[in-house]
Amino acid sequence: MYLEKLKRLAKGAASRPILQGLCYRDDEILYTNSYVLIIEKNSRKVDEEFVVSLMNGKILSGNYPDLKSIKPSQDKLEKVTDIRFEIKPFKNPYYIANGIYFNKKEMETAFSCIGLKPFDLEVVDKIYVAKEKRMLVYDNQDKGQYVLVLGVRIE
Repeated sequence: MYLEKLKRLAKGAASRPILQGLCYRDDEILYTNSYVLIIEKNSRKVDEEFVVSLMNGKILSGNYPDLKSIKPSQDKLEKVTDIRFEIKPFKNPYYIANGIYFNKKEMETAFSCIGLKPFDLEVVDKIYVAKEKRMLVYDNQDKGQYVLVLGVRIE
């Protein structure tokens, strides 16, 4: 994971310091700021979970969210078949995947944390949406990478 990119996501979570940290759990490194979830396989398994601040490198106390319950099951995912970029007047730019809107900056930052762009050729065939929960999911089990981004409502 690219720590400088993760710091960009973590800055917005100042009101919940535990969300400004990377969680080391079993054989995974996890990050969430409540809008983005990133999971990457760790080559070293840890015996006891701990959270390290992205801001200062200190161990954080508190309970990191149970992120496994957030991930939609495979049967709730549908392959992304329609991807567009849109700019609306007086609004942030968005990606639209299968009719669901996603904040462009947030999505690009989330993918850059694992060294990718949202719609690189190596990424596209592993992107899904969970329509009921308005989520975009990138799941590359071969590389041990998982990214989830919550959609936004456009009125």
